[in-house]
Amino acid sequence: MADVIAEMLNDTSKDMRFKKIFIEDIDPCEYNMYPMQEIEQLAQNIKECGLLHPITLYRKDDGRYMILSGERRYRAMLLNYEHGDDRWEEIPAIIKSTELNEREIRRFLRRGNANRESLSKDLKIEIVKESLGDYLLLKSEGNIQPGTLKREWISMDTGFSARSVQDYLKIIEDNCLKKDKKKPSSHYEDLQKTIKSVLKLPVRVTDKQISIKIKDEEDISRILDILGIEQ
Repeated sequence: MADVIAEMLNDTSKDMRFKKIFIEDIDPCEYNMYPMQEIEQLAQNIKECGLLHPITLYRKDDGRYMILSGERRYRAMLLNYEHGDDRWEEIPAIIKSTELNEREIRRFLRRGNANRESLSKDLKIEIVKESLGDYLLLKSEGNIQPGTLKREWISMDTGFSARSVQDYLKIIEDNCLKKDKKKPSSHYEDLQKTIKSVLKLPVRVTDKQISIKIKDEEDISRILDILGIEQ
């Protein structure tokens, strides 16, 4: 993880500056989907050993600061501060000054949380799915170097091994195929709407069958009348 953070800082060193920030002026990131575990244990560690790595913040338009990296450390320091330890009224932070959009913030979060052992398999799949979206967008814009393999780019972006990324991409692809099979085509959707408007009943149309939900004999009689079948 340290290598990933170092890469982030080297890539953006020109728009980074070090500063102490009042802890009450800091907000968690609304896009952060990563687990906040063992905060009390981390708070005790920081209390005894100090803060070894500053958090990374982004200054918002309202003058407050949003966390890009280090929310667990922030929560631990906030806990110490709320328990009366005034050493954490101001905390050391790296401030990123360049304006960021949501996609860039999410990417920063992914890189800052690379290789965390506490991430569940489901969360890792969501992270790869999010990274895949960025890859496809950047590729469509011509911002991916020709010859760059999808799994290699996502591996670099997330910090997961290329092998793991390939496995997660397969799961994502399989899930998409399952959803596509369940979802009716536009032709069937149009047919479904037409039948529903005529019968005034819930209808489901697939490539194999037409299902009509009937409540009582009155519904049956109406269908037979529409079809011209004598009862």
